Amino acid sequence: MTTSAPTVTLRDGNTMPQLGLGVWEAGRGEPTYRAVRDALELGYRHIDTAKIYGNEKDVGRAVRDSGVPREAIFVTTKLWNADQGYDTAKRAFEASFRALDLGYIDLYLVHFPERKRVESFRALIELKESGQVRSIGVSNFTGRHLDELVEATGVTPSVNQIELHPFLQQRDITAACVRHGVAVEAYSPLARGRRMDHPVVARLAQETGRTPAQVLLRWAVEKGWVVIPKSVRRERIEENGRIFDFRLSADQQGALDALDEDYRRGVGQRLTARGRRAAGRCSSSRRGCGRATGSGAPGRGRPRSTRRGARAGAWRPPSRPRGTRRPGCSPARRPPRR
Repeated sequence: MTTSAPTVTLRDGNTMPQLGLGVWEAGRGEPTYRAVRDALELGYRHIDTAKIYGNEKDVGRAVRDSGVPREAIFVTTKLWNADQGYDTAKRAFEASFRALDLGYIDLYLVHFPERKRVESFRALIELKESGQVRSIGVSNFTGRHLDELVEATGVTPSVNQIELHPFLQQRDITAACVRHGVAVEAYSPLARGRRMDHPVVARLAQETGRTPAQVLLRWAVEKGWVVIPKSVRRERIEENGRIFDFRLSADQQGALDALDEDYRRGVGQRLTARGRRAAGRCSSSRRGCGRATGSGAPGRGRPRSTRRGARAGAWRPPSRPRGTRRPGCSPARRPPRR
């Protein structure tokens, strides 16, 4: 069994387990269902999903079938970019609410700081007041975005979920979260498994008698952050949960602190390009590129009239020779799968 995870008290008074299971890329249907059931059987009490993951129904079914009281499980889902805006955010929440079918949602996040982020967060404030969601927050927001949101709405998000691990520490964002009293939640806390063999991590694993994954997760929880490692393998889920019965020394923490290299390999890199395409923007990963692609209203993707089978004479975006791209843009790079 997993050692019982401590909780973090959010600024609104609600509590959030410090360890959760992420289900990004878990696979719809049985893979997600089985992973969530395994996690709950092993003692996890926190599950993180999102509309864009496509597995909210599977998460909800697993929670209902688990036999664990609903009030003992903390469930997070997120508002996707194409649904941002005041009215559309409320409609998207209702869809997620029905898909999960759990009576209420513990935490609802704005997934990315798109241009309608303030209107979206206003909708989340009203959803919290309705009681359908207990806490509200954001994901992938910078310090500037947090400042803007607080100034515009007068409400501070309870959580900011960002990519964090020793190789990407984002100290400016975590400092802004501390300044605002926002809980920090780390996704991809294992760097998608791509730094497990780093000499420092391997040495600390040997010194502590733990696995590299446990060392990386322990580093994060000792900073007070919430972690949501992702796995669909029961033995890995169990391993990731055994992090609350040992500690890192100050020297070991310092050795991991020194590894920061801005190494980005989490879901945010992939979802950002997808979100730009959905919003009718260039999906180039080059910093600052966001050219309009002529694909219709932001957040709506390609207009219906341009899809296959559209009526003759309907407007279509300008064509370009096969294999070419808009000048000045570079193709979005897709990180290799884990």
